[in-house]
Amino acid sequence: MVMDTAISAIMGAMSQSTEPQLIVNVGNGHTIMALIIRGQIQGLLEHHTSLLTMDKLRNYVIRFPRGDVSNEEVYNDGGHGAFLLEKPQADVAIAVTGPKRGMMKETGIPYYLPAPGGSMMMTGPWGLVAGAKLRDLFPAK
Repeated sequence: MVMDTAISAIMGAMSQSTEPQLIVNVGNGHTIMALIIRGQIQGLLEHHTSLLTMDKLRNYVIRFPRGDVSNEEVYNDGGHGAFLLEKPQADVAIAVTGPKRGMMKETGIPYYLPAPGGSMMMTGPWGLVAGAKLRDLFPAK
């Protein structure tokens, strides 16, 4: 099984909080935000990490779940884009993962670090297992 590291981290973080939640994977090359409602990805935003200042990151984290960020805005800012299918009806918990997750400290936004199995380093592997289960890749008992 092959999976993108950011999506694997998102899937691993999905099990670590009550919903709704915004999972922010701050990677070396790309930052991906996934809005999770009722166990489903209801929105994605992808941008180049090197183009995100602290103010831009804060702005996107606050505005994206509210539905106040358009695909065109992200694309015109040098990112890949965004979509949102559904806005949350409650406050959003923010989970942060990825090798450059330390960038979130400077935004002043409260967040938590998902630690499936008790370790931050297990977020990606936990996501791989979740993906394999979705694809029925485990043999029947």
